Amino acid sequence: MKTAQALKKFDIDPKAGKQRAIQAIGEMIQTAPDPLSMANSVIVELGGAEVLDFPTARITAKALVEQAVEAGDTFNPEAAQAYATEKVAKLRGQQPEVFAKTVTDAAAAQKKRGRPATNGGDLKKKALEICRANAGMTNAQLAQMISRELSISYSNSYYYSSRVFKRS
Repeated sequence: MKTAQALKKFDIDPKAGKQRAIQAIGEMIQTAPDPLSMANSVIVELGGAEVLDFPTARITAKALVEQAVEAGDTFNPEAAQAYATEKVAKLRGQQPEVFAKTVTDAAAAQKKRGRPATNGGDLKKKALEICRANAGMTNAQLAQMISRELSISYSNSYYYSSRVFKRS
């Protein structure tokens, strides 16, 4: 494997030193649209195996780049992977908060807007099925039925029965 070519692919200059290389790859990972896949592309390019969790992938990618810059053409992917694994394990012991999901992320995920069980498209499809199955009912009767069956407000269900599925 040509280590210099792999580093050049990520625009890393080994002559700038390993500290600068680690900073550059860290910045590249953080600014990527998909940081996990960026970190995994660095890992795979340097001979490692993909990692599923982001903090581990980021640390592994940085450790592999560090070893690649330090070793140059004598870079050994297996040894570098072992070094990265040790580094991740050491950081897990010293700084477990790096690997834990933040409380604000969990709270933001729970405060998701809308109905968690269904999305608007599913709700609309189900309301349409009810309207078609009960075409002889008035808008108010349909709204009550939709409201009961889909557990939505009467005003929302009336909107479906009278406007969204306007009958002639």
